[in-house]
Amino acid sequence: MKTIEEIRNDNARRLNKMKKYCRNVVPVKRCLKNSLEHYLKQCEIAYKLVEEGCEVIVEAEFENGKIADVFVLDFIGGLVYEVLESETIADCKKKTELYPVKKVIMVKI
Repeated sequence: MKTIEEIRNDNARRLNKMKKYCRNVVPVKRCLKNSLEHYLKQCEIAYKLVEEGCEVIVEAEFENGKIADVFVLDFIGGLVYEVLESETIADCKKKTELYPVKKVIMVKI
């Protein structure tokens, strides 16, 4: 059975190697294509997960170029939280099928 550190490192290997990531940090400089509400929901999700002892990466870019709002490193196969604002569920489902993770949780704001 893998340790939590091995699971976290396995998941981190899915990320774009050309980017530098900080675990459990919410970027102060937000992506301007997203609204303030979207950014605050990302912060809220990340905060709650870290408070529960999880390791997360906000705005995680995978090797295939897809960017997840919150990538949780603690689950075998990976877990992503995707914040929905103006997208339809169908659009988001299509987008999230390209994430190299087992599970995606969509959060509507």
